[in-house]
Amino acid sequence: MNETIMARVLSEVKSNFFMNYPFQNILNAHSKYISKVYLSNTF
Repeated sequence: MNETIMARVLSEVKSNFFMNYPFQNILNAHSKYISKVYLSNTF
């Protein structure tokens, strides 16, 4: 019983990490691009 719960929690954590990590990188790159475009348009 406990092993199944542990395995489920581990797989959820793993999938959440792999789903969120690239998204975070994309978001960071996107915000850098947006700020670069904004700065080049302002000055």
